Amino acid sequence: MFEIDFFVVGTQKGGTTSLHDILNEHPDICLPSIKETHYFSHSDRRERGPDWYRSQFPARGSSITGEVDPEYMFSPLAAKRISEETPARKIAFVLRNPIRRAYSQFLMSVRRGYETLSFREALLLENDRLSGDRASFAYDEWSYASRSLYSAQIERFLSEIPRVEPLFLRSETLTADADDSGYNQFCRFVGTTPRPDLLANGTRSNVASQPRHAGIRDFIYANNGRSGLRRQITALLPTSLKVRIFKMIDGLNQQPIAQKDETAFDDLPEPVLASMARDIERCEDLTGLDLSSWREDLETLQDRA
Repeated sequence: MFEIDFFVVGTQKGGTTSLHDILNEHPDICLPSIKETHYFSHSDRRERGPDWYRSQFPARGSSITGEVDPEYMFSPLAAKRISEETPARKIAFVLRNPIRRAYSQFLMSVRRGYETLSFREALLLENDRLSGDRASFAYDEWSYASRSLYSAQIERFLSEIPRVEPLFLRSETLTADADDSGYNQFCRFVGTTPRPDLLANGTRSNVASQPRHAGIRDFIYANNGRSGLRRQITALLPTSLKVRIFKMIDGLNQQPIAQKDETAFDDLPEPVLASMARDIERCEDLTGLDLSSWREDLETLQDRA
Protein backbone atom coordinates (compact mmCIF):
# COMPACT_ATOMS: atom_id res chain seq x y z
CA MET A 1 0.00 0.00 0.00
CA PHE A 2 1.22 3.51 -0.84
CA GLU A 3 1.53 5.83 2.15
CA ILE A 4 -0.33 8.80 0.69
CA ASP A 5 -2.12 11.30 2.96
CA PHE A 6 -4.14 13.31 0.44
CA PHE A 7 -5.12 13.72 -3.19
CA VAL A 8 -6.24 16.78 -5.12
CA VAL A 9 -8.23 15.03 -7.82
CA GLY A 10 -9.48 17.85 -9.99
CA THR A 11 -10.89 19.40 -11.89
CA GLN A 12 -8.79 19.82 -15.02
CA LYS A 13 -8.31 23.53 -15.88
CA GLY A 14 -9.56 24.41 -12.42
CA GLY A 15 -6.34 25.89 -11.06
CA THR A 16 -4.72 22.70 -9.82
CA THR A 17 -1.39 23.50 -11.46
CA SER A 18 -1.16 26.79 -9.59
CA LEU A 19 -2.09 25.00 -6.36
CA HIS A 20 0.48 22.28 -7.05
CA ASP A 21 3.25 24.79 -7.67
CA ILE A 22 2.53 26.64 -4.41
CA LEU A 23 2.21 23.45 -2.35
CA ASN A 24 5.44 22.14 -3.83
CA GLU A 25 7.29 24.95 -2.03
CA HIS A 26 5.79 24.13 1.36
CA PRO A 27 8.38 22.34 3.54
CA ASP A 28 5.75 20.12 5.21
CA ILE A 29 4.38 18.73 1.94
CA CYS A 30 5.91 16.11 -0.36
CA LEU A 31 4.56 15.84 -3.90
CA PRO A 32 5.76 13.65 -6.80
CA SER A 33 8.72 14.93 -8.76
CA ILE A 34 6.47 15.08 -11.82
CA LYS A 35 3.04 16.68 -11.61
CA GLU A 36 0.23 14.34 -12.62
CA THR A 37 1.73 10.87 -12.58
CA HIS A 38 -1.64 9.52 -13.82
CA TYR A 39 -0.78 6.30 -11.99
CA PHE A 40 -4.32 5.69 -10.79
CA SER A 41 -5.99 6.72 -14.06
CA HIS A 42 -3.93 5.70 -17.11
CA SER A 43 -3.06 2.13 -18.09
CA ASP A 44 0.34 3.01 -19.55
CA ARG A 45 1.42 4.47 -16.21
CA ARG A 46 0.02 1.49 -14.28
CA GLU A 47 2.15 -0.81 -16.39
CA ARG A 48 5.27 0.81 -14.93
CA GLY A 49 4.38 -0.74 -11.59
CA PRO A 50 4.23 0.33 -7.95
CA ASP A 51 7.99 0.77 -7.62
CA TRP A 52 7.89 3.37 -10.39
CA TYR A 53 5.14 5.25 -8.59
CA ARG A 54 6.97 5.18 -5.26
CA SER A 55 10.12 6.44 -6.98
CA GLN A 56 8.30 9.63 -8.03
CA PHE A 57 8.23 10.88 -4.44
CA PRO A 58 11.54 12.49 -3.42
CA ALA A 59 12.96 11.76 0.02
CA ARG A 60 12.73 15.25 1.47
CA GLY A 61 11.67 14.58 5.07
CA SER A 62 8.25 16.18 4.70
CA SER A 63 5.52 15.05 7.06
CA ILE A 64 2.59 15.12 4.61
CA THR A 65 2.58 13.23 1.31
CA GLY A 66 0.09 13.77 -1.47
CA GLU A 67 -0.54 14.12 -5.16
CA VAL A 68 -2.27 16.72 -7.34
CA ASP A 69 -3.69 15.06 -10.46
CA PRO A 70 -6.91 16.36 -12.09
CA GLU A 71 -7.18 13.26 -14.29
CA TYR A 72 -8.27 11.27 -11.25
CA MET A 73 -11.58 13.07 -10.87
CA PHE A 74 -12.74 12.22 -14.41
CA SER A 75 -11.31 8.70 -14.45
CA PRO A 76 -13.90 5.94 -13.88
CA LEU A 77 -11.25 3.78 -12.14
CA ALA A 78 -9.12 6.16 -10.07
CA ALA A 79 -11.36 6.40 -6.99
CA LYS A 80 -11.54 2.63 -6.55
CA ARG A 81 -7.78 2.23 -7.05
CA ILE A 82 -7.01 5.03 -4.59
CA SER A 83 -9.33 3.39 -2.06
CA GLU A 84 -7.75 -0.04 -2.46
CA GLU A 85 -4.10 0.97 -2.73
CA THR A 86 -3.71 3.93 -0.36
CA PRO A 87 -4.95 4.87 3.12
CA ALA A 88 -5.74 8.40 1.93
CA ARG A 89 -8.95 9.86 3.31
CA LYS A 90 -8.47 13.52 2.46
CA ILE A 91 -9.67 14.17 -1.10
CA ALA A 92 -9.84 17.74 -2.42
CA PHE A 93 -11.98 18.82 -5.35
CA VAL A 94 -11.28 22.18 -6.99
CA LEU A 95 -14.28 23.15 -9.11
CA ARG A 96 -14.64 25.85 -11.74
CA ASN A 97 -17.57 27.47 -13.54
CA PRO A 98 -18.39 24.55 -15.87
CA ILE A 99 -18.73 26.33 -19.20
CA ARG A 100 -15.62 28.44 -18.56
CA ARG A 101 -13.70 25.30 -17.59
CA ALA A 102 -14.86 23.57 -20.78
CA TYR A 103 -13.71 26.51 -22.89
CA SER A 104 -10.32 26.55 -21.18
CA GLN A 105 -9.86 22.87 -22.00
CA PHE A 106 -10.94 23.61 -25.57
CA LEU A 107 -8.25 26.31 -25.83
CA MET A 108 -5.67 23.83 -24.52
CA SER A 109 -6.61 21.32 -27.24
CA VAL A 110 -6.43 24.07 -29.86
CA ARG A 111 -2.98 25.06 -28.57
CA ARG A 112 -1.77 21.47 -28.83
CA GLY A 113 -3.01 21.19 -32.41
CA TYR A 114 -5.68 18.63 -31.46
CA GLU A 115 -8.75 20.77 -32.16
CA THR A 116 -9.81 22.46 -35.41
CA LEU A 117 -13.54 22.93 -34.77
CA SER A 118 -15.20 25.94 -33.18
CA PHE A 119 -16.19 25.67 -29.53
CA ARG A 120 -19.85 25.31 -30.46
CA GLU A 121 -19.13 22.61 -33.06
CA ALA A 122 -16.94 20.71 -30.63
CA LEU A 123 -19.69 20.69 -28.00
CA LEU A 124 -22.25 19.49 -30.55
CA LEU A 125 -20.00 16.62 -31.67
CA GLU A 126 -18.65 15.65 -28.26
CA ASN A 127 -20.89 12.62 -27.65
CA ASP A 128 -20.18 11.25 -31.13
CA ARG A 129 -16.45 11.73 -30.63
CA LEU A 130 -16.47 10.02 -27.24
CA SER A 131 -18.15 6.95 -28.73
CA GLY A 132 -16.25 6.96 -32.03
CA ASP A 133 -13.17 5.13 -33.27
CA ARG A 134 -10.90 7.63 -31.48
CA ALA A 135 -12.76 7.37 -28.18
CA SER A 136 -9.63 7.02 -26.04
CA PHE A 137 -8.07 10.14 -27.52
CA ALA A 138 -11.40 11.96 -27.34
CA TYR A 139 -11.76 11.01 -23.69
CA ASP A 140 -8.47 12.77 -22.93
CA GLU A 141 -8.67 15.73 -25.30
CA TRP A 142 -12.27 16.41 -26.45
CA SER A 143 -14.28 15.78 -23.26
CA TYR A 144 -15.17 19.44 -22.76
CA ALA A 145 -18.74 19.26 -21.43
CA SER A 146 -18.38 15.79 -19.91
CA ARG A 147 -15.59 16.85 -17.55
CA SER A 148 -17.67 19.85 -16.49
CA LEU A 149 -20.51 17.72 -15.12
CA TYR A 150 -19.05 17.34 -11.66
CA SER A 151 -21.75 15.72 -9.56
CA ALA A 152 -21.38 12.15 -10.86
CA GLN A 153 -17.60 12.39 -10.55
CA ILE A 154 -17.86 13.58 -6.94
CA GLU A 155 -20.43 10.91 -6.11
CA ARG A 156 -18.10 8.22 -7.45
CA PHE A 157 -15.39 9.25 -4.97
CA LEU A 158 -17.83 9.51 -2.09
CA SER A 159 -19.14 6.00 -2.78
CA GLU A 160 -15.84 4.29 -3.66
CA ILE A 161 -13.95 5.70 -0.66
CA PRO A 162 -16.32 5.25 2.32
CA ARG A 163 -13.76 6.79 4.69
CA VAL A 164 -13.35 9.89 2.53
CA GLU A 165 -13.01 13.35 4.07
CA PRO A 166 -13.77 15.67 1.14
CA LEU A 167 -12.84 19.31 0.69
CA PHE A 168 -14.66 21.31 -1.97
CA LEU A 169 -13.17 24.55 -3.27
CA ARG A 170 -14.14 26.96 -6.01
CA SER A 171 -11.16 27.69 -8.25
CA GLU A 172 -11.66 31.44 -8.00
CA THR A 173 -10.92 31.29 -4.25
CA LEU A 174 -7.61 29.40 -4.50
CA THR A 175 -5.24 32.34 -4.42
CA ALA A 176 -7.54 34.96 -2.91
CA ASP A 177 -5.91 37.33 -0.42
CA ALA A 178 -8.08 36.29 2.50
CA ASP A 179 -7.97 34.02 5.52
CA ASP A 180 -10.58 31.77 3.94
CA SER A 181 -8.76 31.49 0.60
CA GLY A 182 -8.78 28.08 -1.00
CA TYR A 183 -5.06 27.72 -0.33
CA ASN A 184 -5.44 28.45 3.38
CA GLN A 185 -8.41 26.11 3.64
CA PHE A 186 -6.44 23.37 1.94
CA CYS A 187 -3.40 23.71 4.20
CA ARG A 188 -5.56 23.46 7.29
CA PHE A 189 -7.40 20.53 5.71
CA VAL A 190 -4.23 18.44 5.32
CA GLY A 191 -2.89 19.46 8.72
CA THR A 192 -0.27 22.10 8.11
CA THR A 193 0.10 25.83 8.61
CA PRO A 194 -0.53 28.05 5.55
CA ARG A 195 2.45 29.96 4.24
CA PRO A 196 1.12 33.35 3.01
CA ASP A 197 4.57 34.22 1.71
CA LEU A 198 4.41 31.31 -0.75
CA LEU A 199 0.98 32.41 -1.88
CA ALA A 200 2.12 36.00 -2.35
CA ASN A 201 5.21 34.95 -4.31
CA GLY A 202 3.38 32.41 -6.45
CA THR A 203 2.33 32.97 -10.03
CA ARG A 204 -0.69 31.73 -11.85
CA SER A 205 0.24 28.64 -13.84
CA ASN A 206 -1.24 27.23 -17.04
CA VAL A 207 -2.68 30.49 -18.32
CA ALA A 208 -4.36 30.35 -21.72
CA SER A 209 -1.79 30.53 -24.51
CA GLN A 210 -1.03 29.73 -28.12
CA PRO A 211 2.13 28.30 -29.70
CA ARG A 212 4.72 30.62 -31.16
CA HIS A 213 5.87 27.92 -33.61
CA ALA A 214 3.62 25.13 -34.89
CA GLY A 215 6.64 22.92 -35.67
CA ILE A 216 7.77 22.90 -32.05
CA ARG A 217 4.20 22.24 -30.94
CA ASP A 218 3.93 19.22 -33.23
CA PHE A 219 7.28 17.90 -32.06
CA ILE A 220 5.93 17.86 -28.51
CA TYR A 221 2.37 16.73 -29.13
CA ALA A 222 1.80 15.71 -32.78
CA ASN A 223 -1.62 16.01 -34.41
CA ASN A 224 -2.60 12.44 -33.55
CA GLY A 225 -1.68 12.86 -29.89
CA ARG A 226 1.53 10.82 -30.08
CA SER A 227 4.77 12.31 -31.32
CA GLY A 228 6.88 9.49 -32.76
CA LEU A 229 9.91 11.77 -33.12
CA ARG A 230 9.64 12.76 -29.46
CA ARG A 231 9.48 9.12 -28.38
CA GLN A 232 12.56 8.20 -30.42
CA ILE A 233 14.65 11.08 -29.12
CA THR A 234 13.72 10.54 -25.48
CA ALA A 235 13.56 6.73 -25.37
CA LEU A 236 16.52 6.47 -23.02
CA LEU A 237 15.69 9.39 -20.74
CA PRO A 238 14.11 8.95 -17.28
CA THR A 239 10.44 9.91 -17.21
CA SER A 240 10.89 12.75 -14.73
CA LEU A 241 13.65 14.29 -16.87
CA LYS A 242 11.56 13.99 -20.03
CA VAL A 243 8.63 15.72 -18.38
CA ARG A 244 10.81 18.61 -17.19
CA ILE A 245 12.48 19.03 -20.58
CA PHE A 246 9.27 19.12 -22.56
CA LYS A 247 7.48 21.26 -20.03
CA MET A 248 10.31 23.78 -20.39
CA ILE A 249 10.23 23.63 -24.22
CA ASP A 250 6.46 23.91 -24.28
CA GLY A 251 6.53 26.87 -21.91
CA LEU A 252 9.10 28.73 -24.02
CA ASN A 253 6.98 28.11 -27.11
CA GLN A 254 3.83 29.65 -25.63
CA GLN A 255 2.54 33.19 -25.71
CA PRO A 256 -0.42 34.18 -23.54
CA ILE A 257 -3.81 34.94 -25.06
CA ALA A 258 -6.89 36.49 -23.54
CA GLN A 259 -9.79 34.22 -22.66
CA LYS A 260 -12.28 37.08 -22.82
CA ASP A 261 -13.46 36.47 -26.38
CA GLU A 262 -17.15 36.30 -25.52
CA THR A 263 -18.11 35.61 -29.14
CA ALA A 264 -16.99 32.02 -28.51
CA PHE A 265 -19.99 31.71 -26.19
CA ASP A 266 -22.58 32.87 -28.73
CA ASP A 267 -25.23 30.32 -29.71
CA LEU A 268 -23.90 27.46 -27.61
CA PRO A 269 -25.97 24.25 -27.65
CA GLU A 270 -28.90 24.68 -25.28
CA PRO A 271 -28.91 21.00 -24.17
CA VAL A 272 -25.28 21.36 -23.05
CA LEU A 273 -26.01 24.53 -21.08
CA ALA A 274 -29.13 22.99 -19.56
CA SER A 275 -27.25 19.89 -18.41
CA MET A 276 -24.61 22.09 -16.77
CA ALA A 277 -27.31 24.15 -15.04
CA ARG A 278 -28.89 21.01 -13.60
CA ASP A 279 -25.51 19.73 -12.51
CA ILE A 280 -24.73 22.97 -10.67
CA GLU A 281 -27.84 22.49 -8.53
CA ARG A 282 -26.77 18.93 -7.70
CA CYS A 283 -23.23 20.12 -6.91
CA GLU A 284 -24.54 22.69 -4.46
CA ASP A 285 -26.36 19.92 -2.60
CA LEU A 286 -23.27 17.69 -2.58
CA THR A 287 -20.66 20.29 -1.70
CA GLY A 288 -22.45 22.99 0.28
CA LEU A 289 -20.80 25.63 -1.93
CA ASP A 290 -22.60 28.74 -3.10
CA LEU A 291 -22.51 28.44 -6.90
CA SER A 292 -25.04 31.17 -7.65
CA SER A 293 -22.57 33.15 -9.77
CA TRP A 294 -22.12 30.10 -12.02
CA ARG A 295 -25.88 29.74 -12.41
CA GLU A 296 -26.23 33.39 -13.33
CA ASP A 297 -23.48 33.08 -15.93
CA LEU A 298 -25.17 30.07 -17.52
CA GLU A 299 -28.53 31.81 -17.54
CA THR A 300 -26.97 34.71 -19.43
CA LEU A 301 -25.48 32.32 -22.00
CA GLN A 302 -28.78 30.45 -22.33
CA ASP A 303 -30.43 33.74 -23.25
CA ARG A 304 -27.87 34.06 -26.06
CA ALA A 305 -28.32 30.48 -27.29
